[in-house]
Amino acid sequence: MKNIFAYVLLMLFSIAAQAKEDIPVITRFDPTTGSYQALLIWTKEMSSIHPEYNFVLQNVLGAQGENADRRVISLARSGQKLIWFGSSVSFTNNRFLFTENAWDRNKDILPLKGFSISNQILFVNRKRISSIEEFKKLITSNKTVYFGSTINGGGGDVLNDLVVKHYKLENIIKEIKYKNAGEIVTALVNGEIDYTILSQGYIRLSDINPLMISAKKRSDHQLLSQIPTGKELGIDKFVFGAQAFFGIPKELQDFGKSLVPYIERVCDNEQIKELKSKTGQSSNCDNPDVILQNIKEELELVSPMYSK
Repeated sequence: MKNIFAYVLLMLFSIAAQAKEDIPVITRFDPTTGSYQALLIWTKEMSSIHPEYNFVLQNVLGAQGENADRRVISLARSGQKLIWFGSSVSFTNNRFLFTENAWDRNKDILPLKGFSISNQILFVNRKRISSIEEFKKLITSNKTVYFGSTINGGGGDVLNDLVVKHYKLENIIKEIKYKNAGEIVTALVNGEIDYTILSQGYIRLSDINPLMISAKKRSDHQLLSQIPTGKELGIDKFVFGAQAFFGIPKELQDFGKSLVPYIERVCDNEQIKELKSKTGQSSNCDNPDVILQNIKEELELVSPMYSK
């Protein structure tokens, strides 16, 4: 009798768990990145504490987040509940890169809660260049200098524009486009390019050497403390901190607001904090007003690049 009772209870719990509605969390972040791994923990924790929903991470690669952004907007307009997870780049650089049939970057996706802020780092091949002095020697040798970037730009392209102007590389720089950051790293290690500018999430890779970081001040993180800022090296405007955050389509604002108390609880998750701290990313749970201010400042930085 006890065994039958236990079986019935188990079945009831199983049915209750199955009854929870799946909520897609759609992102363009590459599954190999630390942010994506942190998101996997986030969805698991959110599912465990929310009484009605299971949160399921969905990766939509391509077009610098534009594919994921459009999918979120389309699904929301069809009545699907979901969450957007992406970067401030969707609201700054992509405003200029994707102008045909563009979605309204001021209204269609609204910030919900912050997740992290990540700076950019100028990387070189560790075996070929060991210091900023050697990098300067390379770019003043009047030989062609190869820079690697993704096919649809990003924060690295904005900062590279500053590097090119500062060191007067306009006539010797050659940009090579790759599908994603993983291909760029491989090209850098293989000597196909001389340098690139990527997220600080790649700081733990042993074959590439960080020379300059886009932070406002030098970090005290053990992996970043030896990397000078652009300002220290005389490039004052080499400052760029893309913010990752959760967003909600305008059609789902009430649904989004109902999730905020649960998101705030997960903000304190120690596993997520530890994972982000491994690459020196600042963990935050910023409110929408702070996120919007960060986007405004980032937009002011990148706009001149596209107004040539």
